[in-house]
Amino acid sequence: MESYSISSPLRVAIVGCGPKGFYSLERLCHELSTLSSKQKVEITLFEPTGYPASGAVYDPKQPHYLRMNFASRHVDAWLREETEIDAAYPQPTFVQWLKKQYPLFSDPDGFAPRALVGEYLYWCYQQVALHLPERVTLRWKRDKVIDIVRQKTAWTVLSENGQTNDFDEVLISTGHGGWHAAANSRQLPTALHLTSIDCIFPTEEKLSESAVPPDAKTAICGFGLSCMDAILALTEGRGGTFHCEDHRWSYQPNGQEPSVILPFSRTGRPMLAKPIPACVCLPTTINSVWQAGRNQLRQMATQSQTTQFKESLWPVILQTAKNAFWIIEDRPESAQDECNPVADWFEHWIQTEADDQASHAALKQSYRVATGQTLPDEAWALGETWRQLYPALIECVNHGKLAEAEWEEFHLIAREMERIAFGPPAENVGRILALIELGIVDLSGLRGHLRTTKHYATIITQTFRCEVDCLINAIIPASNDHSPDSLLGKLLERGALRKMPGAGGIEVDPAARPLNAKGETMQGLAVLGRPTEGCILGNDTLNRRLHTLPSEWAKQIAEKTASQKEPCVVH
Repeated sequence: MESYSISSPLRVAIVGCGPKGFYSLERLCHELSTLSSKQKVEITLFEPTGYPASGAVYDPKQPHYLRMNFASRHVDAWLREETEIDAAYPQPTFVQWLKKQYPLFSDPDGFAPRALVGEYLYWCYQQVALHLPERVTLRWKRDKVIDIVRQKTAWTVLSENGQTNDFDEVLISTGHGGWHAAANSRQLPTALHLTSIDCIFPTEEKLSESAVPPDAKTAICGFGLSCMDAILALTEGRGGTFHCEDHRWSYQPNGQEPSVILPFSRTGRPMLAKPIPACVCLPTTINSVWQAGRNQLRQMATQSQTTQFKESLWPVILQTAKNAFWIIEDRPESAQDECNPVADWFEHWIQTEADDQASHAALKQSYRVATGQTLPDEAWALGETWRQLYPALIECVNHGKLAEAEWEEFHLIAREMERIAFGPPAENVGRILALIELGIVDLSGLRGHLRTTKHYATIITQTFRCEVDCLINAIIPASNDHSPDSLLGKLLERGALRKMPGAGGIEVDPAARPLNAKGETMQGLAVLGRPTEGCILGNDTLNRRLHTLPSEWAKQIAEKTASQKEPCVVH
């Protein structure tokens, strides 16, 4: 391990300071505060947005119709098990902060506007910045980093404005890398009478009335969370109003909406509503089912050999979901046969092409389950099992524990489980259903394709066709989608980073140190968050307890300062 003289500060750069960058900053300050080292530390944040800790995704200025799909009770910027009770400065949870700042949004099971989460994270950043440990300085440069180059004894960071700075340690946590189009949108079709929009964010700019005129026939490529954001931007974002009574949503247009909104996607399968815990009544005995499933997976995670997903992990998940389903059905053990209705449901889900009617029915059923209007079904059992067992599944998969040949099957199932387990809040599904009922959103072209001529673009299925005026791409870039001219693309091209075989994400060790093309650990460099997806699962979460990489990285940096060399004094 390198050591540094106390006469020169340890220079640390955090490139990209959204939530993951902030978590790393907070951990580093925490670790440094526990040391008596005389080593000075200079921390520089490179964050081009106006709010460190929030980043682009949680921009406090974004419209409030863009909501979380993560309940407020799960948002906490602090690590409680490692933070002393008598903390030197306020460290509220998100819900505690909301109760003081925005009490109307303080329901722990509510799904708050993303802007409020960003405001909370920025407030937490300010607390850290105001209470730095001795000998630690912090500065924020509102610059975008376009390259990082290894020199003999340092890393040179090049900003978009042409400035260069040298650092001893560089942490890259660029997340989504700011809003930009997915790779497939770079080939969006063109036609003389078609307006193409390659990215929906920021919605107030990209989906404004000048970009998508009122009464335009509008097609949206993709049927995921971003599609729902786009739909809400084109309706509620234009002054229309939603109302809810007894779990039934209605919409009052204001005349500025597109004449019709036509989502279309590769599979047509929707993202199912995330259940409201207070509405879904569960017997307490079901907790033992989740715990048994977690224990089985964690036992597999301790094995020295790589794990098999289809033969080992997935059967545990399906069996746990089956056990949960039988408890909901109140079926006695003696009546539980060998068949697995949850596994049968999932097989039908992935094998069946979802047309407009099937997709609409799945949305309505998931909303009824999520709001307690009907008993939980097989889809709920599988989705809830995936959510409950996900932390244990991560332990079985992270850092190459999953056999390389298993990744194709894992990716296939994980994509479907995103739709089943990590969908939108129930209220947003209710809003979409209200728009479908009014005909503002039309699923008739859901399994269609876009056909263009020189002048026109048309959504076509076997039974439906509609000429469209606007085409909106609502597919966000994949986590491993790094263009050659991007920061990570350049580092990959030079061999400073490599992707994990099979998994696809940038390969890092437990302290976020990346491996280069030769398989060597890159000292002085770290990569966190979304670009490592595959090597590390679940990077899009705000849950601080799911990953320990920020803590392990911070401990390594603190150890460097603890091993500083006293300067020689000549008499």
